[in-house]
Amino acid sequence: MTRYISLLSFATRGIEEVAKSPKRAADFRQEVEKFGGKVIAQYWCMGSCDGVVIFEAPDEVTATSLLLKLDQLGNVKTQTLRAYDEAEFQAILQR
Repeated sequence: MTRYISLLSFATRGIEEVAKSPKRAADFRQEVEKFGGKVIAQYWCMGSCDGVVIFEAPDEVTATSLLLKLDQLGNVKTQTLRAYDEAEFQAILQR
């Protein structure tokens, strides 16, 4: 599975309904699982981003679809990074 780190920033609607944020996070976890992935961790933050979600998806198409659906809800904006563990990065370096 591919691993992703998404930085989340509240959109206007998301901050206006911030109390619903834990429920929205649970809904996203369920959606990821529905498509064969797994949320590894989710954090709310202070600073330049409002949250971080680390998740795995079967492939990039699935991950992109999940994130587009999340963005379309209008509560958060995402910036996503593809994450590699040490073994994956070693394999990249050997090519």
